[in-house]
Amino acid sequence: MAFSQISLANGWYAPTAGTSDLFHSCSNNLNPLGNCSGKQSPENGNAYAGFGTFEGNNTLNVNTNYREYIQSKLTKKLDFNTQYCINFYLSLADSSQYATPRIGVLFTQNAVSRTDWYPFTYSPQLTTGNDFVIDTVNWIKYSYEYLADGTEEYITIGNFDDSLNSDTISIYSQITSCIQYGAYYYIDNISLIKCEDSSFISAPNVFTPNNDGINDAFIINVKNIKEFYIKIFNRWGTKLFETNNASDFWDGRTTSGLLCENGVYYFTLKALGNDDKQYNLNGFFLIIK
Repeated sequence: MAFSQISLANGWYAPTAGTSDLFHSCSNNLNPLGNCSGKQSPENGNAYAGFGTFEGNNTLNVNTNYREYIQSKLTKKLDFNTQYCINFYLSLADSSQYATPRIGVLFTQNAVSRTDWYPFTYSPQLTTGNDFVIDTVNWIKYSYEYLADGTEEYITIGNFDDSLNSDTISIYSQITSCIQYGAYYYIDNISLIKCEDSSFISAPNVFTPNNDGINDAFIINVKNIKEFYIKIFNRWGTKLFETNNASDFWDGRTTSGLLCENGVYYFTLKALGNDDKQYNLNGFFLIIK
C-alpha cells in the first residue's frame, strides 16, 4: 500500500520503507468502514493500524520479501524479571489473497530500522503461532505473557519470516490496487502492562442471605477496575439494586428493604479495567436461604 500515515498514530511509526497504515474515522481514503483494503469496525475507539505480512507476486515490481511493521517506544523501560501481559487484536483485510501465521512481537533495547522494505532478521520473543488468522469479519484477540530482562524500551510488530520461510494459505478475494497477491492485517487495541496490574471480574452464581455469616451477600470479585456499573433484576424485570461502586454489594433485599424470595435473579454489569479491558457481563444467579 502507498497511503501510510501510521506516524499520525500517537507514538507509532513505520521502522522500514514499508508503508504501514493508520485507518481513522476522520479519513476519506483510509476510513475504517470503507477503504481499498476492505472494511472493519475498530475493536475499540475510532481507529486502527494495518500492515502487510506477505507479498506473493512481483506484478507491481515489488520484491516478494516486501514487509510492513509498526514500532513504538515504550513509555518506560520494562522492569527486570517482571512478567508483562500483552494483548492485541488482529483481523485479515477483505482484499487479502493470502493469510500468514506467526505474526511476531519483538522487544528491543534500541529502535530497529531498515532503509528498505525487506524483513527484519531478528527473532521475535512472541508470535501468534502456526494458526492462520483468516477471519475478515471479527477481531481475534491474542494474549501473551513475557518475562522482561529490564533492557526493553521498544516494541515492533509484524512478520519476521522471509518469504522462503513464510507459510501461506490462499484466500479468494478480489485483487485491488492496495493489495495485489498479498496478506494484509488490521491490528487494534494493543496493550502492555505488568501482569500483576491486569484487571479481573467474576460474579457468583448463588448466594444465601440467611445471616449465618457465610455467603450472605452478592459480591462481585474485582481487581484493578476503574469504572463499574451493575444492575440487578428479579425474573419479572423489576430493578432491585444498582451501583457504580465496585466495593458495594447486594444484601438480597428489595429497594423497600424486604428480603427477596428464593429463586432466579439477573444482573447486567459494565466495567473498565485499569488495563483498558472492557467488560459487558450479564447472567443469572440463585438466592437460596
